Amino acid sequence: MRRLRGAFDRLSSFSALWAASRRARRGKRRVRGTAAFEYDLERELMRLEEELRDGSFRFSGYRTFTVMDPVQREIRAAPYRDRVVHHAICRELEPVIERQLVEESFACRVGKGTHRALDCLQQHLRRGNWVVKADVRKFFFAIDQTTLLQQLRRLYCDPRLDDLLIQLLATYDAGPAYAQGPGSGSEACRPRGLPIGNLTSQIFANHYLTPVDRYVKEVLGVRGYVRYMDDLVLVAPDRPTAQEWKAALELRLKALWLRPHPEKTQILPVKNGVRFLGFRVYRHHRRILRGNLQRFHRRMRGYAGRYGRREEELDRILRSLNAWLGCIGKSADPRFISEVLEPIRFQNPGGGRPWSFIVP
Repeated sequence: MRRLRGAFDRLSSFSALWAASRRARRGKRRVRGTAAFEYDLERELMRLEEELRDGSFRFSGYRTFTVMDPVQREIRAAPYRDRVVHHAICRELEPVIERQLVEESFACRVGKGTHRALDCLQQHLRRGNWVVKADVRKFFFAIDQTTLLQQLRRLYCDPRLDDLLIQLLATYDAGPAYAQGPGSGSEACRPRGLPIGNLTSQIFANHYLTPVDRYVKEVLGVRGYVRYMDDLVLVAPDRPTAQEWKAALELRLKALWLRPHPEKTQILPVKNGVRFLGFRVYRHHRRILRGNLQRFHRRMRGYAGRYGRREEELDRILRSLNAWLGCIGKSADPRFISEVLEPIRFQNPGGGRPWSFIVP
């Protein structure tokens, strides 16, 4: 493979940083940090370009907060200025990373996504009888930074880009509590983890499991394979084959300093369906998981309360609702969704009759 050259000069140019700032501000234009940067955009971008070129640029710390989606997750938000650099890095590396990914990897890719992954899985289920369902334990926190950097270095030949990525990875370390690889002792102190919240974290994490994809397809010869980030599904013709594949997969993950989740990694018969991306998927249909529906219901009730207290804007509520409807696609009847939404009453801050959403 021909490695990328001159990437740092391109990503640190004024035009590249301007394009990166346009992408970084999407959905964030009313945030204070974004507005302050945009107030004197040209001067800020020129200063950023100068710091990158002379090597004085340094990534700042993160703002940390917790969300429940569906479990408790610690999100680390970088300052807007850093996010501009993140977008510039991804603009250079994403095309070459994309060429390394297999067709069966569906996360964080244009033209892929959850619906394509679910459709692909259903097609594979029709040709098999057993499933190996694997989930990596604490995936983002367990990624070994040394191994990740070695993988990325195969994509480019640029010392200054290398220095920038080393600095970016050094902004976060999940600590030895997440050590779960082939070594022990001093090796447990290797820096590990990617912060949930960075655009670069999504791209790098998706790329980190590419060796597993290649191993499953090219060495094990699995034809029915689907991966969405750290959720992996292998469709096998019989149970002994599924057991063999599961054991081989666990060894390959261990070589990348990862460990399958002990409860979520299972061998299951296809007829029982597969829990995947918020659905239970069968050969010819799929159903929304009850937990998925309950979380959506709680979120909309929270929106209703905050909207009545003037703490939430209707545009944000509509974006959230449309995003969820797009996520479930055609898997639920509109009348059923309307029945879920109808009891959630919204009260306009200025008074008037309460109202609710209805899906046409």
